[in-house]
Amino acid sequence: MPFCWKSSTRGAFLALLLLDGMRASAQVDDTTPSIFSGSIIAAGNNEIKYTTSLTINGKSFTVLVDPAGQDLWIKPGRIDDLDVTGIPTAIQYKLYDGGEYVGGEVAFAEVTLGNMTVKQQPLLKAYSNPITWINQSSSIDGVLGLGYRSPGSPTIVSALGNYVSDSKPETSGADTLLDNIFKQDPDVSKNFIAIDLARGPNLEEDQGSLVLGVRAHNDSVNATYIEGIENESVPVPVYTEGTGEWTVLVEEIQINGNEVPLTSVFKTSWRGTVVALLNAAAPRSVVSEAVRDSIYSQWEGGAQLKTIGGDPGRWHIPCTQPATATVKIGGQRYPIHPIDLTEITQTEIDGKLYSRCLSGIAAAAPEQFKDKKYEIVLGADFLRNVYTMYNYGESYIPPSDNSTLALPYMKFFAKTDPVQATEEHARVRTANLSKFPPEYLPKSVGGDTTEGTKDPATNSAKFLGSSLKNTKKPASSGTKNVNLEASPASGADSLSADDSTQDGLAKYGVAGLVLLGANLLIGIAVLAVAVLIYVKGKARKGGAAYDQPTRYVPVTTKGYSDDV
Repeated sequence: MPFCWKSSTRGAFLALLLLDGMRASAQVDDTTPSIFSGSIIAAGNNEIKYTTSLTINGKSFTVLVDPAGQDLWIKPGRIDDLDVTGIPTAIQYKLYDGGEYVGGEVAFAEVTLGNMTVKQQPLLKAYSNPITWINQSSSIDGVLGLGYRSPGSPTIVSALGNYVSDSKPETSGADTLLDNIFKQDPDVSKNFIAIDLARGPNLEEDQGSLVLGVRAHNDSVNATYIEGIENESVPVPVYTEGTGEWTVLVEEIQINGNEVPLTSVFKTSWRGTVVALLNAAAPRSVVSEAVRDSIYSQWEGGAQLKTIGGDPGRWHIPCTQPATATVKIGGQRYPIHPIDLTEITQTEIDGKLYSRCLSGIAAAAPEQFKDKKYEIVLGADFLRNVYTMYNYGESYIPPSDNSTLALPYMKFFAKTDPVQATEEHARVRTANLSKFPPEYLPKSVGGDTTEGTKDPATNSAKFLGSSLKNTKKPASSGTKNVNLEASPASGADSLSADDSTQDGLAKYGVAGLVLLGANLLIGIAVLAVAVLIYVKGKARKGGAAYDQPTRYVPVTTKGYSDDV
């Protein structure tokens, strides 16, 4: 079954706070905090995409917000009134079937984001764009990167080098839009953005809106909003320095109080930990198959499905059966809402529609993380449960200029009350299921997941398309930029492959053999629980240098929604 967009994303908004530091070429009216709207779009490749508006030389444009990139570029034919430099370059995007390049010419323009204006902002006037779904969208004009600076990036700044125009000496040291704001203030504690992914009224539907809030540091609402995370949270440095990616060390994952075994491929990690990429563009987290199975095998009443090829697939979970889960980062355990761990899908059995809940966390495809500096992805299903602050440190200063730079780091603040989440899970799920066909239970609790099933065609998501036009790398290609990463980072292959398995079972009708296989899987799941309980009782070596108990302290976020 093609991946279902609506079932994988809930209401979300992105709160971007750019505090102070707006002098010289960056100008801000401190008396009028800026809140401006955008939207969430289904862009294909199983990713959440955020758009917002900015102004270039007085003209409004809608751009994708790219959490991992650093560059600003506009599609071919969208703007002509730019001060071009004659310097060619290209931005590389690592897509699911290889690298592609957006080529063009570096230009300067006055750029306004909310109530912030940078007088001479470098950007790329694109002449070629091989990302087909962006080209096909009439509502998207370009891309705005919000990632931190890493060696050799951003591409536009690297291409400029020491470019200085005699008529525009202020372009010396030109940088990204965020860095042009941040570097004006020596207080690096203000060099941050904050992301807060919210939920819709029923916790499982798109709210369909994006809010970007630009606040002055002296704004009272903003001070209330930030106070909790500033006072309660521990800074977590970027784990893989110099990559431009927001990575952290996950010290522990617990499900129903039992620790999930973690094994890292990196020698630099603590024993029993894994390196994770934070990716707000991924609807679902992606882990190894072993970790996924360790999580869902401990879910009461769960049963594992098989793929068409007979390999272990997603887990079928009773929809109203909750589980408690936490992820430990920086010595702090962050509770995960049970709603975020499964998703409602529809299936057809003997010509009749049923609903069922499947595991939400995806298993990584073979070699999905090959050559990466991380081994799992924490997506929107995790980030909805925390308020996250990304501090850029002094990433805009070239490392050779200063050996004592403040490094980028993150702060997390728990938003999910584990007791409340468990109490509301059955109530919310029951109400949501009333809008769907009857639930088809797993074999272990009276249903049967071994019979041939297939997903109805009406349950397929419609996308703008993801095919890529073959293009050659321009003569001046610039440097590699790891952003807009498609299905490998979001686990699209893992999420879509398992559902089609039931159709294959129906075609070949090996009912007896499949039933035997299901019973064997249940036995393996029980054995896995026993092993995990045993492992839990053993003393663990290595790990985090400190530990803090699981806790939940409310943080004030209402001030933002009230202003919209």
